[in-house]
Amino acid sequence: QEDAADLQKRILGCFRSMSRLFSDAVKAEEHLTMLHQLKDENIWKMFASLLDCATTFNNAWSIRVDLLKSLGEKHELYDFVSTLSMRCSYLLVNKEYVKEILSAASEQKSVGNTKLISSCMDLLTAISSFFPSLLSGFEEDIIELLKEDNEVLKEGIAHVLSKAGGNIREQLASSSSVALLLERLCLEGTRKQAKYSVHALAAITKDDGLMALSVLYKRLVDLLEEKKVHLPSILQSLGCIAQIAMPIFETRGEEIISFITKKILDCSDDTAKVSADKSEWGDSSHSCLLKIYGIKTLVKSCLPCKDAQVHPGIEKLMDILKSILTYGDISPNMISSASDKAHLRLAAAKAVLRLTRQWDHKVPVDVFYLTLRISQDDFPQMRKLFLSKVHQYIKERALDAKYACAFLIGIDDYHTPQYEEFQHNLIEVSQICQQVKMRQLSVQADVNLLTAYPEYIIPYLVHVLAHDPSCPNIDKYEDVKAFAPIYWPLHLLLSTLLGEEGLQYSVPGMKKESFMTTLSIFRSIKCSKDAVDANKTKTLHAICDLGILIAKRLCPDQINVSENQTVPLPAQLYATVQNDQNENPV
Repeated sequence: QEDAADLQKRILGCFRSMSRLFSDAVKAEEHLTMLHQLKDENIWKMFASLLDCATTFNNAWSIRVDLLKSLGEKHELYDFVSTLSMRCSYLLVNKEYVKEILSAASEQKSVGNTKLISSCMDLLTAISSFFPSLLSGFEEDIIELLKEDNEVLKEGIAHVLSKAGGNIREQLASSSSVALLLERLCLEGTRKQAKYSVHALAAITKDDGLMALSVLYKRLVDLLEEKKVHLPSILQSLGCIAQIAMPIFETRGEEIISFITKKILDCSDDTAKVSADKSEWGDSSHSCLLKIYGIKTLVKSCLPCKDAQVHPGIEKLMDILKSILTYGDISPNMISSASDKAHLRLAAAKAVLRLTRQWDHKVPVDVFYLTLRISQDDFPQMRKLFLSKVHQYIKERALDAKYACAFLIGIDDYHTPQYEEFQHNLIEVSQICQQVKMRQLSVQADVNLLTAYPEYIIPYLVHVLAHDPSCPNIDKYEDVKAFAPIYWPLHLLLSTLLGEEGLQYSVPGMKKESFMTTLSIFRSIKCSKDAVDANKTKTLHAICDLGILIAKRLCPDQINVSENQTVPLPAQLYATVQNDQNENPV
């Protein structure tokens, strides 16, 4: 039995969490505490009825009216309970709503209104994500829609089952056809159908799909060698099984990886010689698409949902991605069009971005740079797609802010068309980092842990610029214009961090702190050497001198600031040396 004090503490913790969903969290927490002290049992019975998903719309509405009447308009909790009862009830989304959506989807299939069917499936998927219990009682309707010869319905229902299958598992157990229908989609459906169906199989079975997925896995691997038209969906299914059931995947994982590497990636298309001269951006060839699907399967095999601490295949995958990023194929001897090579490089770069979520420490420096340089590719479509993905992942907190360097290395002039767009993206990235920084400070985290600070992008940018092919040799060039590819990226980042049009600091003194941190980073680099190529050390120091000049010009009122702090630099990029080895400023 739980101790009364512990129970009270847990209740107050729940109130605190719930209060954050209201515009005035402090007031909401007070009201929840007051509501908890009410002794009227009828009030709690009415709340329980509102929380019951089986309560019809009309009954829920009547109960809510009675609840508010029992309090009275003059009660200090009246307005709060009015809002709370609406949020607790299923007045906006309920079983009647689900029934109407299922009926509409069934009716529209005969009419052939694909757009409306798709909208119905989108709504049903959203409901199954947030209110899966509302689908209880409609199992037969769901199964009937899954049986229909309609690709949109199959995809939509498979998606719904992947979300809500666990909640209606017992009711679905009486129908053996569901698993068979989903298994067929894994083998013969589209890639989306296969993806959702694998997750649905895991959701609707008691053992998390281990038995069903084991049987399916054997069939999938056996079908690999046949290389029929369903290979894209088979690869998708194998990748999804690797993510959610790694023990199953490992039983024949080497066989699958070998097949993808030798029979897909290391294989030229029959039409490659004909299309090798194609230099315009366009759709991928069939051979190229299969290679992209193969890469995605390999990536998923290294990103299991559980137990991702150790994976022996990650180094091998990094080698494959490095080759593709370098040559546009698994080896320089492969013949393919410029467009296909670009599509493969983009797929490899996206693969690196995904892998960094769990394996950032396993990404070699050269692979990191090759990935960033996709933003300098000759195909503008490719640059746009890559940068969009970088922006998306950083906003989702799924990618380290150091990848924001991709926005910078393509800038060689402030007249560049994308300058304002990149500046906007950098401000967003800096704001995200700033939020993390403030959160660390609020919980009294180690303030020297600067890796989440926006300024910590600087050591990566300096190193990227020093190793970029466009970086001039400081001993050979005297014309200042030759250093434009270095100046403008550096200026854009520093103006975002310190300039008037960049990051706006809401806390007094934070701009001064940012300036001090920036100078400390540059000075720390000048007390270090290049850990990748010692010959680049002089270039690193020269870029830092340039950065210090830019920072002081952006913050003329801070020039006399003398405080300094030790900044830990990325160990894979910089090695510490004695201060007396520091280079003379340029």
